[in-house]
Amino acid sequence: MKKERPVLFPEFENNNALPREKMKISLKDLTLGHIYKIGEPSSLHYQHISPVINSEENNISKLEDFSKIEGVMIKVTSILQMVNGNKIAVLMPYKSELILNTYEKIFAHLENSVTSSEIVSLDLETIKL
Repeated sequence: MKKERPVLFPEFENNNALPREKMKISLKDLTLGHIYKIGEPSSLHYQHISPVINSEENNISKLEDFSKIEGVMIKVTSILQMVNGNKIAVLMPYKSELILNTYEKIFAHLENSVTSSEIVSLDLETIKL
């Protein structure tokens, strides 16, 4: 019986994949019109990306459905400056389809979503598309 060789780093099995550190973007790199990807949630649900601009309006059932957006390609269409000083990015899908067949656009707290890697750069495989 022949032994199988163990895969030491399965996340790098595909040579087109970028390491997680390379997928992180800085706040100054996030610009209008560029295409990004929704990363992993920073906790059980997305804390800084929401289907509504006022994140206090979210309920648990919305958040459970909304956690399925991981990996969706999005485009930054505008950045809003709120009265309290926060910047909110308006994100629309890269292609003209709705996000989760429901949302035309979603909103992200700019600083927190970038630092928590809820918005990441595209990997090499996705860029080819």
